[in-house]
Amino acid sequence: MQRRNSSFGVVITLRGIPTTIARENIENVQYVGSIEQRYKEKLDALPKTPGAKDHLDIARWLFDNKAYDLARQETQAAIQIDPNNADAATLSHTIESQLRLERTTKLTGGGGNTG
Repeated sequence: MQRRNSSFGVVITLRGIPTTIARENIENVQYVGSIEQRYKEKLDALPKTPGAKDHLDIARWLFDNKAYDLARQETQAAIQIDPNNADAATLSHTIESQLRLERTTKLTGGGGNTG
């Protein structure tokens, strides 16, 4: 399967047949494939001496893809490079909050009171 964006929506090619899905009919786009594999590719593409921003960019991408443990690793790498980086500190706090929320949701069965 191949996917690309167009000005009208997303074109998905499956078995050689391109299909365009209009933007108004798309709620979200999730990439198929392993986040871990794509993460490795992003790491391999880093400059020889990556900066805090390089690690933060990957950490944000990981966070957006719900790979919170890996996002935490990348945020910590950014903090090691630049301990005073406010963006890294903020993202680190956000990741920890999200992890706590997910643990709580799993412990309570994910629902919440519906009345």
